[in-house]
Amino acid sequence: AQLAQKNWRTTEVMYVARKYVDEKAFYLPASFDYRGRVYFQSNFNPQGTDFDKSLFYFAEEGPINRYWQAVDLATKFGLDKETMANRVKWVEENQSLINEIASDPIHDKRWHDADEPWCFLAAALEWKACFIDCTKQTSGLPIGIDATCSGLQHLAALTLCGDTAALVNVSPTEQPADAYKTVAMAAKAHLPEEFHDWLNRKVTKRSVMCTPYGVTYKSARKYIYEELIDQKHPKDKVREAIK
Repeated sequence: AQLAQKNWRTTEVMYVARKYVDEKAFYLPASFDYRGRVYFQSNFNPQGTDFDKSLFYFAEEGPINRYWQAVDLATKFGLDKETMANRVKWVEENQSLINEIASDPIHDKRWHDADEPWCFLAAALEWKACFIDCTKQTSGLPIGIDATCSGLQHLAALTLCGDTAALVNVSPTEQPADAYKTVAMAAKAHLPEEFHDWLNRKVTKRSVMCTPYGVTYKSARKYIYEELIDQKHPKDKVREAIK
């Protein structure tokens, strides 16, 4: 059922994308809520899946930037928890890998191993053109810079809480902080040891992310339950763990 849904979604996106592929530029309608959040109104938009996002390219290009394009490329590969310097270093040390993938992505399928495979492939193709083949001096590839639990980031700034600021990368740290993982590790003290291996950042992410927005106790338990079930843990054990 999930495969059929993904196939339908991909077919739908490709149908819309092909309608605009020859346009010099097109615009996306969006709405803004009272918090300043942006929600695109079309099915095909840069807030979609990894596949959706990989198809977007700005009509107005800007000068290429080796540093930020390297950070973006490494992040999409899966190094989002590494320092900026380590991300750039990984790209510089893996020029051959990037070149080989971008030269023949049909047969060289190593890009499938990336955390965001389609976006990584788009970034690899752009990197090859800009910095290996040197056929481009401008780029329209979107560079993604993600927040770290933005609700807690805002609260840390408003309250001047140094501990929280360090936990969500508002203040500088040697390594990028991961609030979701930190909460997962701290939660182990409140569970029997048999459940310790279950606790990871994916289990805690949604409830922690929604806490600053007023998530209820019932909803937080529901999010944790659903994630544990998604990770194939036995339902009876899951119910016991979240009592």
